[in-house]
Amino acid sequence: MCYIIMMDGFVDLTKRKLKRAGIHSLYWNISLDDYAGDARVKKDLTKYISNIDKIIGNGFCLYIYGDPLSGKTWVSCLLQQEAMKRGITTLIYNEKDLIYSYTQENDWYFGSDSRVMSVGLLVLDDLGAMVEFNTKNDFVPFVVWSVVGERIKRKKAIICNSRFSIGDLVKQYEKYGVNANRIKETFENYFVPMKLAYQGTSGNPSEKIFQEYFRRDLGGKE
Repeated sequence: MCYIIMMDGFVDLTKRKLKRAGIHSLYWNISLDDYAGDARVKKDLTKYISNIDKIIGNGFCLYIYGDPLSGKTWVSCLLQQEAMKRGITTLIYNEKDLIYSYTQENDWYFGSDSRVMSVGLLVLDDLGAMVEFNTKNDFVPFVVWSVVGERIKRKKAIICNSRFSIGDLVKQYEKYGVNANRIKETFENYFVPMKLAYQGTSGNPSEKIFQEYFRRDLGGKE
């Protein structure tokens, strides 16, 4: 992919690049300055952003979890765009789209030409969400574990987020009737956990994004 490098060394994030990375327009051009959550989380994010080339090059694995509207997707997209500014290719998939993509492209999904494997940073959004819709098929945990495990084996960076802690995510996947111990071991052994908490409506970027989504995409009234 061709990028235009700006004078300050950062990549110009055009709409085309943001769309190709799978980032919803509500999360475009967000900034760490807008984050109003836990000061310790902000400190960690500052460290990650300042060293993002190095940590992604080393195959960084981050597991973000917490309450609804605590900023999980927001933080994931922030790190994704900071990586893109430095010329790193990225892609975000929610769990549903990941499964759909796999069913359409499984013959070459783990090949060198697959974006899921080739991008510098992959973000898996809202893990565990599909359990509510399908509790009798073990395909979902299989695909998640396969993608995560393969990227770890290749030392490719990945960010996962979920409303569930690692332990609770395993319990969700076990509702499919499978033994999810391999998923538990993988996340506990390779991922750095980051817990977010809902901070209320005041200054909460996720709350503002939700309100904008309701107003613009769902036709609601403020």
